[in-house]
Amino acid sequence: VGSSRMSGVNNVALWTGRQASKYVPFVNIAPIVGGTNGISPIFQVTVGVTGGVGLDLKNWVKKLDADGNPILNNDDNPVLEQKYSVATGTVLTINTKNKKLYDEAGREELVDVSGAFTPQKLEFIRAGGSYAIVFGKMLQTFACETLGVPLKSAFAPSKEVSVKGQGLTAVEKIFNANAVGVTPGTVLHAGSDARVRVNIVGSQDTTGLMTSQELEAMAATVISPKVDGAYQSGCHTASVWDFKAAENTPKLMKFMHDFGLITGRDPKDEYHPMTDVIHKVLNDITVDDWSIIIGGDSHTRMSKGVAFGADSGTVALALATGEASMPIPESVKVTFKGTMAEHMDFRDVVHATQSQMLKQFGDNVFQGRIIEVHLGTLLADQAFTFTDWTAEMKAKASICISEDDTLIESLQIAKHRIQIMIDKGMENDDLMLHRLIGIADKRIAEIRSGERPALAPDANASYAAEVVVDLDQIKEPMIADPDVNNADVSKRYTHDTIRPISFYGAEKKIDLGFVGSCMVHKGDVKIVAQML
Repeated sequence: VGSSRMSGVNNVALWTGRQASKYVPFVNIAPIVGGTNGISPIFQVTVGVTGGVGLDLKNWVKKLDADGNPILNNDDNPVLEQKYSVATGTVLTINTKNKKLYDEAGREELVDVSGAFTPQKLEFIRAGGSYAIVFGKMLQTFACETLGVPLKSAFAPSKEVSVKGQGLTAVEKIFNANAVGVTPGTVLHAGSDARVRVNIVGSQDTTGLMTSQELEAMAATVISPKVDGAYQSGCHTASVWDFKAAENTPKLMKFMHDFGLITGRDPKDEYHPMTDVIHKVLNDITVDDWSIIIGGDSHTRMSKGVAFGADSGTVALALATGEASMPIPESVKVTFKGTMAEHMDFRDVVHATQSQMLKQFGDNVFQGRIIEVHLGTLLADQAFTFTDWTAEMKAKASICISEDDTLIESLQIAKHRIQIMIDKGMENDDLMLHRLIGIADKRIAEIRSGERPALAPDANASYAAEVVVDLDQIKEPMIADPDVNNADVSKRYTHDTIRPISFYGAEKKIDLGFVGSCMVHKGDVKIVAQML
């Protein structure tokens, strides 16, 4: 089993790219990947790793009537139609000078693709992938610091956006706090290209094999000392324990354990396998709200800090170097008004956020951006439900803004769960889990003393959009329905259609229920256990 991101992009590279080295078969670089309704952030990162070009084709537009008004479908959402075709066999022309996409003849301009050719992405393209750039910058920074000489970079200067007098969003604060190699005294805003320290790294068991291969190719033998915590999960193969999983998983666990990670399965078979979903475990071992987390799954979203899903190559880089390179995303602020009815579940709030956002803006303003959600008093598990869902909206990531007392309680819960892992015998030789408890204790002390309160944006921060969710509008449970019969073809097989449960008139038949998806936390499992 391979990574859905890395395998997919590698396949495109084999079809459209060029061979990385004549001495290494079946490894191509420089693929051209297009997304008909945008490319999810995790795929964009993977394209960069392979030195490719990732295009947001934007070929779906709102269908208008004769008066220029949007035509609505059976759910009162705008019907989309294709502005131009990307059917198999279609030839398109990329003009890399003016950064636009044209038809085959190069006459009709179809869409602006300048986002695929930022300075950082161009550097990755020229280098045949991000690895050479990342390692080159690290070596240069290390050499200059060791010799005590000013850094005169041989690389293209990173884009630095700094707006005088403008406050910082939560993600901008986290990136500035973790930035590496930035011009002294510079405050970075959204749009800046940044190298940042990574605090927590997660590798899941289907993509982990590819991550281990990437680490071996880098000649990396031990986890970077910059990383506070790292976990290799055993969750994806737990439900499909076939012959291949039984053969590969023990090898993966031994490699990652020797590399310095905490592993879901014990290579020595001394503790019982921990098959908890990787995102939940990463949520538990994230013990600082200023952390940056990288995980090998698109649902890598935490209730503390800011977390990014990544391909197996980027996970390997984070493990080996303790760093990641990416632009600082724009943020969308989400706040709530009204009161949630007692008979409602927080998942209904999640669905209502998506539904009300689309009604307010008509388009998905979350795509490619940080959702900064002001949940205040929600503890880690419920806040995690919200942040985890943001992956389904193609958001780059999500950040929860908590109150001091709530954050302290969430950190206490994290400490308790880490201690359970220690009691099971999951601690490694470097005492990683004990160090995480120490970091949590330090953070709790900072909050209680007022030295460093819970992360919060500045009052004068700038947002790409602001969404206000009215809880009083949520009258009944809501469902995200991948309706295969939707009048709007573009909404079939997607989660974009949010409907109240009364829509179905108690006639919708459920053939199969599955508990244990990426969206589930421990509280959900306890409820199901009581029901069963």
